Amino acid sequence: MCRNDEENQRPSDGWWTVTSSGGTEADVARPADELSLAVHRIFTASKDMLLFDGEDGHPATPLCHADGLAKAFTMRGLTRRRRVVAVIGADALSSGLGWEALNSIGAAPARPVVVVLHDDGEAYTPAQGGLTRHLAELKRAAAGLTASRIPVQRQGKPLRNNLFTDLGFVYIGPVDGRDTDALERALRRAATVGRPALVHCVTRAGHASSDAIPTQSAPKRRRTRARRTWASVFESELAAIGETREDVVCVTAGTGVGAFATRFPGRVFDVGTAEPHAIGSAAGLALGGARPVVTVRADALTRAFDRLLTDVARQRLPVTVALDHAGLTDQGGHGMWDPAALATVPGLRLAAPRDTVRLRELLRHAVERDTGPTVLRFPPGAAPLDVPAVRSLGSCDVLREAAEPDVVLVSTGALAQPCVAAAESLAPHGIDVTVLDPRWTVPVDPALIKLLAPHRMAVVAEETTAIGGLGARLAQALAAAGSGTRIVTHALPPRFPLPASRDELLRACSLDATGIAHVVCTLLGRG
Repeated sequence: MCRNDEENQRPSDGWWTVTSSGGTEADVARPADELSLAVHRIFTASKDMLLFDGEDGHPATPLCHADGLAKAFTMRGLTRRRRVVAVIGADALSSGLGWEALNSIGAAPARPVVVVLHDDGEAYTPAQGGLTRHLAELKRAAAGLTASRIPVQRQGKPLRNNLFTDLGFVYIGPVDGRDTDALERALRRAATVGRPALVHCVTRAGHASSDAIPTQSAPKRRRTRARRTWASVFESELAAIGETREDVVCVTAGTGVGAFATRFPGRVFDVGTAEPHAIGSAAGLALGGARPVVTVRADALTRAFDRLLTDVARQRLPVTVALDHAGLTDQGGHGMWDPAALATVPGLRLAAPRDTVRLRELLRHAVERDTGPTVLRFPPGAAPLDVPAVRSLGSCDVLREAAEPDVVLVSTGALAQPCVAAAESLAPHGIDVTVLDPRWTVPVDPALIKLLAPHRMAVVAEETTAIGGLGARLAQALAAAGSGTRIVTHALPPRFPLPASRDELLRACSLDATGIAHVVCTLLGRG
């Protein structure tokens, strides 16, 4: 079906909406939009396999899938009829996973995978590492200009003897990502070379579209008072610690460390999406006398678990790991799988602060610890109000104490506030509930067992899976102590959450105050 000229010239509705908002959203979205359209014009989505960076948690995943698909098509004799295209950003090449896949793809000339590298020059700010310099050198070589001025070329010529050609790829580029004709010519050539090819598509934020409306013309949004976030409190406390301890350094997996990086740029090492290297490098820093703090998203720690186990824990090295986006999140990449694995690491201590006061305290405790790794988990977004303790025993805090020991809620991390609210809502109905915060979930503090033992039932609220969680460990510990306290774990179901906001997911899993209160009532036969 043909479209008229006006339809051909008008940007897509999605792009038109973005440009009308003005600002950097328009700058960034247009090149990616044009690249996607160009890929779909040259390749056939119903026949070819077009792979883009999705919500699976790692930007290099398309390369791995492309390698496997190409192998499968070769085995089935489909190589000539079905092509494999992987579209990646430059951040995919900051990880070992990306290079492992490129090494495998380039080693097989008979499997013609097309890799499209979208290089916007701003994978991270500031971009660091030898790869960043290499990509810049390719652009300089194509432009034939000095390093101080690197305009994007409209049509790059294939360059020989670079990193990609040495890996076995036909290198095509650099190509201006804004020039649709040049981009399509490059993609068409890559599709016909009959061997692995890499198209280097270059764009620059701020130079994306003449259609984009300037920022000042976009409708102004009403400003709201910004709430402090978990991440900002962590960053400010880490910077405060850095003022008094020169041995504290930060290794970040592309997550940023705000105030610490501003005050101590020479003590920050951004490794991009190379989480295993972040942990392994931190082990080396600790061996060298530094006190490293590693910041990484909770869902990404699973890729570095073996380094934490064998490089850090086995040597009992003082490495602190701060897991941002722990638990449920708004954008996928939920950090709900790591606690079960971390609980198996010998000598590791795991904490989930309930508020920012506890976050500051636990971070200082972690940095001061001399032997073994310490992991702190905190969720994304705005931090809740502080939840004071009535009293403490060992490392455990009593947040609410019933007149008689009968039912106790054990809250973990940010679930403390809804647990206290649930207990308060049950009081008028004659259900008096104690609320405990263990603070440290690994190992189990004997004081927590002492606090639980007099109760008939303990409900453990966890923003993780029940398998291998705190509830399971408490059940084992209470059984070993000969206690008759019944343990009920109220946690996330063992499945991948559907797309929704964090608050919506917590409500759906009955981990908000209303849901927790309902669970307690049901267990008591009063639901």
